[in-house]
This record gives sequence, C-alpha cells and structure tokens, in this order.
Amino acid sequence: MALYCPLCQRLYENERKCPKCLFYRLREITPGDPVLLGKYDYMRAEILKGLLAEAEIPFNATGGVAGAFGMSTALRLDEISIFVPFGALEKANELSDSLYIDEEALPPEDESDGNDGTPFESDGDFADKE
Repeated sequence: MALYCPLCQRLYENERKCPKCLFYRLREITPGDPVLLGKYDYMRAEILKGLLAEAEIPFNATGGVAGAFGMSTALRLDEISIFVPFGALEKANELSDSLYIDEEALPPEDESDGNDGTPFESDGDFADKE
C-alpha cells in the first residue's frame, strides 16, 4: 500500500521515510489529500487546467514563473506542478494522459510527400480572380 508524505504531497511504495524531503512520518492517504499529478510545460499545464476545470476536479498549480527571457519572448520554458485530491487522481491521470499522442496508434505515414519535384510557379497575382 502506498504511503503519503504530507510535506511533498507525493505517494511512495515500500518507503519508511520520504526519499525527497526525508520526512519520517509517512501515513496512509485519504481521498482529500492533495497529490502531485505531474510536472508540465506551460502549454500542457494550461490545457490540463482547462480539462480539470471542465471535469470539475479541483486542482492547485504551482510554479510557472518565467524569467525575463521567457516573458519578453513569450517562450515559456518553466515547469508547472499540478496537484489534485487523491480521490480524483485516477480521472485526472486519464485527462493528463490525453495530452500525449500515442505514436503507435497513428496511421502509417504516406511515404510520398505529394511533391512531384516541379517548382511552384506563380503569375505573381494572388488576389481573387472573378
């Protein structure tokens, strides 16, 4: 049975103390205890927060403070941790898993790229012709 660290809000199997913070008081988990669902890049976190809200799963997101570089370029490289109640973890994991593509489930790619090798020719006028 998994034990819960109330400081890290993580679950551990076969541990007497938390390997992350070394807290010695791991305990049995209750349905309302917040647990780490995962750490996500900014875009996936924003999508997941929307999915969790739509599914009425409460969550808490921490992190996500982009430095000056990230803010000025709109490039978010920061990592966001999302926590959900243990009682909703299974459903939240399903939503989290839906963010990733199973490449084996995709249809095989067509070897042809549709390009017959001839260059694109234009008359230079892209306006609608009536």
